[in-house]
Amino acid sequence: MRTKRSHPLNLLAKNGNQGTHSVPLTIACLNTTGPVLELGCGIYSTTLLHSICGKHERKVHSVDHDERWLAKFSSLKTDWHTFEHVPGPSSNLYLNEFLYRFIPTRTRRIDLLWDQIGTGEQWGLVFVDHLPLARRVKEISRLRSSANVFVIHNTDRIGNFLFSFWQYLDSFPYIYEFPATPGTVVCSDTVNVRAFFE
Repeated sequence: MRTKRSHPLNLLAKNGNQGTHSVPLTIACLNTTGPVLELGCGIYSTTLLHSICGKHERKVHSVDHDERWLAKFSSLKTDWHTFEHVPGPSSNLYLNEFLYRFIPTRTRRIDLLWDQIGTGEQWGLVFVDHLPLARRVKEISRLRSSANVFVIHNTDRIGNFLFSFWQYLDSFPYIYEFPATPGTVVCSDTVNVRAFFE
């Protein structure tokens, strides 16, 4: 039943497998300190991070390529939860991916914008769930030295859009695959993330 008030929590999808990252993201957030970078806003992740971090006014910076989608979370904006729009070629997953991978001028433009996100900060937690998918390994690689823990959504080994994705993830000394599909991985160079789940 729809309510007249527009609030992100009213947008919850009926598809039960979209929030499979919620449990590992919650556990990782509760077991880390410091600012949180959210790459790709979502009904589950953005509201979840806002709720957990709000208790301590822990800094959260949420970034998305779709300005209309980002606007749906405007009621969550505070001095400790900030939002940023990084223009993308399309809100359509497949068109976005195609334009990024095969149109060099688009690739360069998108890379220039995303390469600035999250720089100059030491992040306690970075959540990776943004488009284009082909940027995800780039984001993890460039933020690796400035992030304590990563939570990465859509990491299924079979049918993954990024063929080098797992080859890169396997380079982390600490890694945990949450047992749900679509897959979510928690990984770190310095923190034993498996201990979060034991």
